[in-house]
Amino acid sequence: MTRGRLLALFAVLLLGVIAVWLWWVKPRQVDMATYAPADSLLYLEANHPTEVVGALAGTQAWKTLAGIIESKPTAPQSPWLQRFVGWTGIGPIKSVILARAQVAVVITDLRTAEEGETLNIKPEGALIIETHTSESRIKSTFEETLRTLAEKTYSHPAFRRVIIEGVEYSEWIAPEGSRQIVGVVAGSLALIGTSEHVVQDCLAASQRRRPSLKDDAELHSMRRRLEQGRALTFGYVPAKNSAKLLALGLPLLLGRAPGDSEFQRLISNGAAKVFGSLGWTSDTYSTGIEDRYLISLQPSIVAHLKPTFVSNGVSSGPRRVAPNEVYSVTS
Repeated sequence: MTRGRLLALFAVLLLGVIAVWLWWVKPRQVDMATYAPADSLLYLEANHPTEVVGALAGTQAWKTLAGIIESKPTAPQSPWLQRFVGWTGIGPIKSVILARAQVAVVITDLRTAEEGETLNIKPEGALIIETHTSESRIKSTFEETLRTLAEKTYSHPAFRRVIIEGVEYSEWIAPEGSRQIVGVVAGSLALIGTSEHVVQDCLAASQRRRPSLKDDAELHSMRRRLEQGRALTFGYVPAKNSAKLLALGLPLLLGRAPGDSEFQRLISNGAAKVFGSLGWTSDTYSTGIEDRYLISLQPSIVAHLKPTFVSNGVSSGPRRVAPNEVYSVTS
C-alpha cells in the first residue's frame, strides 16, 4: 500500500472517530417533567435557558431598564461558540453548564404565616437543572455557586452536609433557622430546594421511585395545544391543583387573608367543578415577550356551554372600517 493511500485511510479513520465522538458527546434533550413529582402544584420549564436570557436582553423593556440603572451590556457570546461548547462540552465549566443545561422549577406547596399584620407566603419548591455534564465536573462549581448565593441571601449561614440513603446533601441554613437552601448533585442532575423534603421528592421522581409529571397525559396534551416545542418557556398546573392555587390566590386579590379556611374551601370546591388544567407559554414577539395562556374547563362545563357558542354567520363590521394601524378590535 502506497504512502498516499495510508494517509488517506488514516484521514478517513480519524474523521470517523471524530464523528463518533461528536455523536457520543452531543447532549440528548430529556423531558424535564420526569424530574417533577406528580403532585406538584406548579411546573415551569425552559429547555434552552441561554435563549431565554438572550430574548429578555433584547426586549425594549430591558433596554430601557438598563439605561435607567446605567448598566453596561455584556458582550454576548457568539452563537457559533455557544453551539460548539454546548455540543462538545469543551470550555470553562460554567459556560459548558449554561450552554448544555435544561432547567425546570417546581412548586410543591404554598404555606402562609402571619407575622403581626403581615401575611407571608412561603413556597416550597425546587430548581431542577439537567446539566448533561458529569458529576465530577459540576459538583465543585455547583457547591461554590450555592455557597455564594447563601452568603448573599442569609449573610452568615450555617453549613452542614447530610447523607440520606447514600446521597450527600449540602445545606446552608439562615441564622434564624427558618429558611435554608438545600443542594444535591446526582450524576448530571443538580437540584436546589427550599428543604430536604422537596429535594428528596424530585430525586425520587428522577429515579422513578415515585410518580412524576411525565405520566400526566393532560400535560402532554397542553404542550401540543400550546405548541410548547416552539416556545422559550412552558408552564403547567395539573387539574387537581388548579382549584387549590385559585383558593390561595383569589383571597389575596380580594384583600382577604388566605387563612380563612371556610372561604378557601368555598372557592376550592367551586373551582374544582369548573376549571381543569392550566397552561402557559412565552416567546419573543417584536421588541417584547408574548405570553399565551390556556385554561381548560371540566368536560361537564364544556358540554353545557357548547350550544351557546355557535356562529351566527354575521360578518364583522369593524373589520371593514378600521384603519390598518389598529392594534386590537373586540366585537
